[in-house]
Amino acid sequence: MKKLFLVCVLFSAIVFAGCTSDEEEDFGGLNQECYSNGACDPGLLCDTNNNTCIEDPNSSMHNDADQADTTSDNGNTTNGNDNDIADSGDTVSDNDNTPVASCVPKESGCLPAMESEKDANLCDGMDNDCDGMIDEGCTCTAGETQSCFSGDPSKRRVGICRDGIQTCVVDPSTNIGIWNVCKGEIKPKNAETCNNADDTCDGCVDHLLTCKPPIDCSYDIGEARPFEDKLIDGNQIYDTGHQFNDAETATWEWTIEKGVCDTVLGTTSFTTKGAKNLSELLDGQGNATNEIKGVGLSQIKLRFQLSGSHVIHLKVTRANGEVYECEWILKVSADGLRIELCWDTNNLVDIDLHMGKNGVTTSWDPFQYTACTPDNCRGDPFGTASNHSEANWSLSGWFYDRTANYNANGVWCDGNNKLPNPRYDLDNLGEGPYPENINLDNPNDGDTFRIAATYAYGGQDNILSHPVLNIYCGGTLKAVYGLDPQVQNFQTRRDFWKAVEIRWVGDYSSDECVLTPRWDDNIGYVVNHNSWDFPAYDNW
Repeated sequence: MKKLFLVCVLFSAIVFAGCTSDEEEDFGGLNQECYSNGACDPGLLCDTNNNTCIEDPNSSMHNDADQADTTSDNGNTTNGNDNDIADSGDTVSDNDNTPVASCVPKESGCLPAMESEKDANLCDGMDNDCDGMIDEGCTCTAGETQSCFSGDPSKRRVGICRDGIQTCVVDPSTNIGIWNVCKGEIKPKNAETCNNADDTCDGCVDHLLTCKPPIDCSYDIGEARPFEDKLIDGNQIYDTGHQFNDAETATWEWTIEKGVCDTVLGTTSFTTKGAKNLSELLDGQGNATNEIKGVGLSQIKLRFQLSGSHVIHLKVTRANGEVYECEWILKVSADGLRIELCWDTNNLVDIDLHMGKNGVTTSWDPFQYTACTPDNCRGDPFGTASNHSEANWSLSGWFYDRTANYNANGVWCDGNNKLPNPRYDLDNLGEGPYPENINLDNPNDGDTFRIAATYAYGGQDNILSHPVLNIYCGGTLKAVYGLDPQVQNFQTRRDFWKAVEIRWVGDYSSDECVLTPRWDDNIGYVVNHNSWDFPAYDNW
């Protein structure tokens, strides 16, 4: 009875306040068309989906009526806050324009200002006092990474909010490792939009909106693997309820954030292709671009050469100009240990990646066959899948269904031609903007490895180069070495960068490893110069 009385009071107030002549009765009133300027009568707001006036849950008219109705259904006095949906301005909507539940936003998690989060034992990848800085005062080892979030701590991993990655850099004034800015995160938006997601990351989906979401930003896009096609179907995200008759004319715009090596290489190391349907999607190899835009491009097929986490942004624009947007983070990962190398002179200089296993590798020389190098550790160096690696590390008990199953030339290897562990998946010979990498799918608990890079060829001019190494354990980026600070004086043939020693923790499915980079406080990263012969493996 109370709800019926409240609706009658509100309806009467709206009618008398908003209808001043017979000419205006069809405009601006409850369930009537909005005025030409997009407005409605007091107490109402315009639902732009159908240009119709609906009740405004934030209107003071509602508040006045609520204050007058102070008895709840169970007889308790509540000052209008009796959990009746019409009384609570704090609502979550469902798919038929009906408020269905109340929601109390999470309170801020910001702590009082502090000069050092380290002194408060808060080195946790968050801006705990909300001063715009993460882990101030905390120290770290050059190149190591950690998950980070620069927003209000209470919003971390809530709603659409997702962590980014920050890398440890060396402060040149103190020679101490400090955390760099947080990159690749998704932070809270300033306001909610009608998209079936918690945009403000306060725990409330479509907060204070009464709408039928035309787009589902809660859609799970899943994960991806290197060298395998990843399909994202926008038809499962936008206008799944067929609300719009112009959906086929909508402009689709997909943007994929570039990775570390894309920045170093000055290109895009993954391919993107848009299509109107599945048959078009499967036709062609895609384009090396991180942005596509066009009518009908509802599906994209991504193919990554490298691991990493990429922010995916979707923007759909209707023919009438309405815009709907979503964001996700797509993780691209492979099992085991993955080492990726890229450098800024990739068109002119050949740099080789080396990987050794303690207790097995006796020499870095590729023709001693105990280290993994591009000369002896490729599944297919000559275009066939029959020539397997000669770097035999006796890693047993492995089922190859988890390997990438692509050789160094990008050719699929079938079940009779499995790839070795370890192996080169990609090899850049100084012929273009490409990365190279080594995969080891099945490390054992306690296995220890060493990673190095050698300047193989730079022409007669010995071009100065700056190699960068990404270290992934179980698909998680553990370190970025050589980006900031850079490797110095790396420009002569057989210059040898001793990068990092890695100890694996757990079985092949783990993402735990202990990294010990080679670092000298006086010179930075350690490089052996002017030696035709490879340094001894044990001389680390």
